[in-house]
Amino acid sequence: MKRSFLLSLLVALLTAPAFLQAQTLSQAEKDGLLQMRQEEKMAHDVYVALGETYPLPPFMHIPNAEKRHFNLVGLLLDQYELSDPLADRSQEAGYFSDPGYAKLYRQFVDQGAKSEVEALRAGAEIEELDIRDLQQLIAQTENTDLRETYSLLLEGSKRHLRAFTFQLEQRDANYEPKYLSATDFAALLDTGAATGKGTGKCCAKGKKCCKTRK
Repeated sequence: MKRSFLLSLLVALLTAPAFLQAQTLSQAEKDGLLQMRQEEKMAHDVYVALGETYPLPPFMHIPNAEKRHFNLVGLLLDQYELSDPLADRSQEAGYFSDPGYAKLYRQFVDQGAKSEVEALRAGAEIEELDIRDLQQLIAQTENTDLRETYSLLLEGSKRHLRAFTFQLEQRDANYEPKYLSATDFAALLDTGAATGKGTGKCCAKGKKCCKTRK
């Protein structure tokens, strides 16, 4: 009987009207979803723009993943009845309702236009920023929907970061972390190496395993 009750409760929760679920989000949680909606689009749009000049594997494949991340956040916006900050302009390259993301988009595209190496560094910085923000959002919520979605996005961003640092290493270039500590950054790359998902090399400050192109 207890099992039947729990099953009924689970079904009720899963089929609860969206307006009831929306009431469980704090303002900070709502703001976090709106933030990630634009941050995932920013990553996608930058990579597409840079891929037109540098048809490298990360710029060819990662935009598809970023699009999936963008859509996942969009599903949560719908589920919790939050207005999409991009409204009907979500497919417009380089458009962001938040001027901060519009500025980042322009900054990374301009950086990447300088050279292939700078384009890869821009990609690495975007993923590092994404990792930091996702870690903070996960720590700030107990909502299962948000935590599971953010965790999925976080694992994707870690793989993307390793892909960019690998490409830099192949060019005898480096990337130094700007948002994570050198220790956390090194551990992230080392974890990827141990699981076969990274290059096994570290480009954190104070490390000598990545060389700078002369």
